Amino acid sequence: MVENWIDVNKIQDGTDSALCWAATCTNALTYTGWSNRDPFELYDDIRREKNNEGNGLFRGLVFCFHLLKIKICYSEYTRILPTSFLNACGNLEEKNACLLFSIATDGESTGHALTAYRSVFDKTRRQDDIRSLKQFLCVDSDDSDIVDRFTKRTFLLNMTYNIEKKRMETDYILNGDRAYIRYAVLLLPEQNPLWPHI
Repeated sequence: MVENWIDVNKIQDGTDSALCWAATCTNALTYTGWSNRDPFELYDDIRREKNNEGNGLFRGLVFCFHLLKIKICYSEYTRILPTSFLNACGNLEEKNACLLFSIATDGESTGHALTAYRSVFDKTRRQDDIRSLKQFLCVDSDDSDIVDRFTKRTFLLNMTYNIEKKRMETDYILNGDRAYIRYAVLLLPEQNPLWPHI
């Protein structure tokens, strides 16, 4: 079980409906040690700066590093490739890393961001088989309707790999449909100077 995971929830007052990326970035930066600020204060600073502006996770992380006055090398994120995605998922527990990922549904231009702290694999499959990835232990910035803003709540996100569409599909319902993982960024702990992405 993850000991020190972070779960920043939106305020849900209309001022942060598009800031799931900010909550996800805050979770990851705090969990991996890049930020030692109170996560809710950091999120509130981002909320004030961005004024409910939607953003991608990678650009969101770059913005957060700038806000925290941290210089870091980075490169563009890419779409998920089965092998690099599996490697990243293996790093979650092994290296205490954090996976930020964007989900979407077919035909929708907007999506949602989630934070994953651990992954669960089907041990009966080969490790290099994308279908071996079964679940993520996640937090969601949109669950403050279930719990209050400061209550931590994890859930297991179930996944299956769609071979025809070459994408990881989830049981998360977004805009009335099951969502798929659009892209992901792996953030390693602060003591590791590399920032790999997938």
